[in-house]
Amino acid sequence: MKNYVFPASFAVLTKKNVLVQVLRVTIAGDGIDRLFLEEILEMVETRNILHGDGRLEVRRVISADNLEDWDHENPLAYERSIVWVSPVLDLPYVRSTLIENARSRRGPLMTSGEALKVVGYSKLTADAPMHGADFLHYQRRLFYLTQEDLMGTADVRGKDNCFQPATILPTEWGEPFVPAPAMPEDIGDDSGIVEFAF
Repeated sequence: MKNYVFPASFAVLTKKNVLVQVLRVTIAGDGIDRLFLEEILEMVETRNILHGDGRLEVRRVISADNLEDWDHENPLAYERSIVWVSPVLDLPYVRSTLIENARSRRGPLMTSGEALKVVGYSKLTADAPMHGADFLHYQRRLFYLTQEDLMGTADVRGKDNCFQPATILPTEWGEPFVPAPAMPEDIGDDSGIVEFAF
């Protein structure tokens, strides 16, 4: 029997929106794979809607039961859904920012330049309050990737705006992305390093 240990960031979001972290996979002699699960975290109750144009909308199910911990001071409290305009749930991370001058509660959010690719945004509830000095804007989240992210050359160590997309839900920031530690380079015989014995 072989045990494979995965990093703590290896997680699976089930259809019932339960986040499960995988401890190890055991390959038994009978050829059956078994998952040993570390912890189960209850998430916000949601419903997934796949639109005809390919957008995936993760909509929060609002009921009296799940409003017990609702806090109007939370900047994400009025989020109704997260809309993914690109397939990102298999990506290790997306970048997130809080837009404080959105003009609508539900319309698509875009950037002014081509350096960023918008992959998702939040929609707000009908009773979301306006913010700003003149109370004419809404606070909404925008999810994006940079050109370096798309090419795989971005340095995301220590970035606090990178989150695992499968854990981002309405009213939930999501789990921060933690890159795997770099493996030390193997120093071969031809490395030019000479050992000295004293």
